[in-house]
Amino acid sequence: MTTSDAAGADAATPQITFNEAILHVEQMTGVIELTQEMVDRYIELTGIPKPELGDGERQEAPMAMLNVFFTRNQERGADVNLEGATVGLNAGRAIELHAPIYVGDRLNRYAVLQDVYSKTGRSGTMAFEVWEILFRNDAGELVARARDSMVYRAPGVPPARNGEAQS
Repeated sequence: MTTSDAAGADAATPQITFNEAILHVEQMTGVIELTQEMVDRYIELTGIPKPELGDGERQEAPMAMLNVFFTRNQERGADVNLEGATVGLNAGRAIELHAPIYVGDRLNRYAVLQDVYSKTGRSGTMAFEVWEILFRNDAGELVARARDSMVYRAPGVPPARNGEAQS
């Protein structure tokens, strides 16, 4: 585990620790089998019309369905920790779609820790982790790529603003 100091941080600034050995390393984090039952249930719950298929035609699965497979516990290998932080929130996700997915596809899921950094502002110190999540089919073709960010806030008294006394 390594400690990353915030720029200009003093002894009172919470520290970020994480496993730098996995930074920029692609890790396989799971396999998803897109079964007919799974796709039918997703369509039922979201109200998407079920497609009419011709003979021998493969059913395309809704690409939005991939959002179901972005679970945070998949990326726990980073052990990102902001000293004292107990709450993490999703800070955003951007998804690029590259190829259709079909019922019966087997998708390999990979995670790459791209960045870990801190910012200190009016509300205190926050740590950010940025992941790239990749989905590839069995042929190795990239079907989707996502950039997923998390933010963690250290508890405590926020820094004083100009001219204000800190309580």
